[in-house]
Amino acid sequence: RFGRAVSSLYKRAVGIEPIYGALEWQRPKPAPRAAKKQDTEAGPKTKPHEMVSGSTGEERQTEEVTRIYKILDARFKENKKRPLCFFTFVVNPHSFMHTVENLFHTSFLFRDQYAVLTEDENGLPVIAPRQLSSASHTGGVSHQSVISLTKSDWKQ
Repeated sequence: RFGRAVSSLYKRAVGIEPIYGALEWQRPKPAPRAAKKQDTEAGPKTKPHEMVSGSTGEERQTEEVTRIYKILDARFKENKKRPLCFFTFVVNPHSFMHTVENLFHTSFLFRDQYAVLTEDENGLPVIAPRQLSSASHTGGVSHQSVISLTKSDWKQ
């Protein structure tokens, strides 16, 4: 009743139909969907290789650290039990990547206190294996430091 009572107060809205007739409008056709292409250009699919050895990354890292310790110990004995020049021991003159890997693995020797880094009389760093039988190995203090090595430093 309320709607009929107030409808005379408002104008009616014009419908949309005359506008559509004037434009000759048609609903656009949907674009055809692209069919999924099979990846024939890349060649046959390959399966990932299975690892032959069951060693994980951590085990290989431990093997590398052990190998570096054995090399350090052998060179130390060849040098009449005198400390070795740290840079001569770590730097690979033919590969920057191997030098960085050597630094990384040698850092574990310092962390686990299997090697000692000191300075010689000229102020250059020297490395020596820590004697495993010493009591200071179990209760020693481990210090950390940061070494910055750029490719240009490596070349020099």
